[in-house]
Amino acid sequence: MMRTEDNYVSHKIFPPGYSWHNSPRLCGRGGGTAVIFIQSLNLCFIEANVYNSFESLECDLVLRNSRIRMFSIYRSPSLDLSDFRTDLNDYLHSCISFNCQLLLLGDFNVHFGKDEISATQAMCQLLDELTHTS
Repeated sequence: MMRTEDNYVSHKIFPPGYSWHNSPRLCGRGGGTAVIFIQSLNLCFIEANVYNSFESLECDLVLRNSRIRMFSIYRSPSLDLSDFRTDLNDYLHSCISFNCQLLLLGDFNVHFGKDEISATQAMCQLLDELTHTS
């Protein structure tokens, strides 16, 4: 949850003309996602769906005649990777119908070469399927 002192700190650490928007973790302590952006951007923050396996923040960036839907996603390494793949698949498939470009950013905590090979292959397959164009 944002505290008064958080605004004070943010004004001290960001250069002039920059701001931030955060989505605090709903339970427990710490965490959440945030986006730091230059204030001249036309950003519209959107209430994101809530999933148990990751935290997210969504916004639309409007540039002249186009719109980009941006997603900032964080998955804690302590949460199950197969649940994350299922939730992420559902989440992103619900976004495909948007009439705009999609930009996915974040920390999935998938460690290629360290995690179980089948888990990383499944993650690569999911991202490949979602980004494939014909």
